[in-house]
Amino acid sequence: PVAPATPGTPVVATDSGGSALSASRRLFKEFGDNETWRKLQATTPAPPVALSGAGALVLSLEESELPLLDGVRRAIERQNIEAETRLRAAAQLQASYAMMPPFERNVKQAEAIQAEEDAARTKKEGERETSQLITRAAVLRDTICKQVIVQLTTGAPPMRFVTPGFVLYIGRTRNMSQVSSVFVFPPKFAVPATAGNTPSPGSNVTAFSFIFVEYTKNIYGWSDSAPPGNQTRIITLIVMKASTIEIEVSREEFPIKVFADQTLYSTHLCMYWDRFAPDTAGGAWSPQGLLNNGDGCLTTHLSDIGLFIDGRPVNVLEVDRAVSYYIDEVIDVGTNYSQMAILGFVLILGTFCALWGYIQDELMRE
Repeated sequence: PVAPATPGTPVVATDSGGSALSASRRLFKEFGDNETWRKLQATTPAPPVALSGAGALVLSLEESELPLLDGVRRAIERQNIEAETRLRAAAQLQASYAMMPPFERNVKQAEAIQAEEDAARTKKEGERETSQLITRAAVLRDTICKQVIVQLTTGAPPMRFVTPGFVLYIGRTRNMSQVSSVFVFPPKFAVPATAGNTPSPGSNVTAFSFIFVEYTKNIYGWSDSAPPGNQTRIITLIVMKASTIEIEVSREEFPIKVFADQTLYSTHLCMYWDRFAPDTAGGAWSPQGLLNNGDGCLTTHLSDIGLFIDGRPVNVLEVDRAVSYYIDEVIDVGTNYSQMAILGFVLILGTFCALWGYIQDELMRE
């Protein structure tokens, strides 16, 4: 026997043979009307659907993305609160100026403006000095690395150096995609196994050398050109010939995949450090030439490349649309005699003027 279902209680009915169909028939006999049968179905929760393949991957990414995105949004909220606090302080200062005598108000305002300009100039000079220090350290690092690279064997495992701020890899290779799982290069960056370190009489093709830096700290954290947050990954790769002559990698026809060793979230933002960004103290982050491809960042150039969680609100540009308005109701106001009189007067005056002009033309001919 099957007991009637109570609300919220799942019903499981099977016969001795385990047939769900015969159990359903017995339930339908007991609750014969369709309305009771539909209610019984509604109170029986459906079993959870097990996700697999791409669905399971997307669900896993969303669950792991939420804590990171929440942290970035809290950082953005703190920034907004600080900006609002500064704005209110400036408004209160202006209100206090309004209650001062004109001469004193002008003096105070000039002093405040000068203090703001001095603070902005000091901040910019400090950022410029920091940027120049980073650049000089990078040049010194690359010079030392090149001296070591010329001593290395092509195809050997790269040398690895760990520092508090970054992990450095240097070496020689015939396939740049084998440098690290972080990169996937197009076929252009692979040469035959017979390629040497110097050009041969019959070929100018040589092996490659590289300097690969994985930063453990955000060395450009002083710049506010990137989304706030601690989930930042920055790398640098310098591609050279085996003789340590640098190869310019920019505006490539086929993109290079960076951060290919991880699956990216939809909120991941790929950016590169533009040292020559205008109106900056020493550069700024820019997304130009990079694209989140889901399984890495596609880029047409190599530089200092960073991966950020972008939790900033989306700015939607709304475009005005042309909308047709239809007349829902036509109201007949009757005959408008005033407009008829005006139109008739204009027609008569135009006819009279045309006739008078014709008569004048005939008189001139005679």
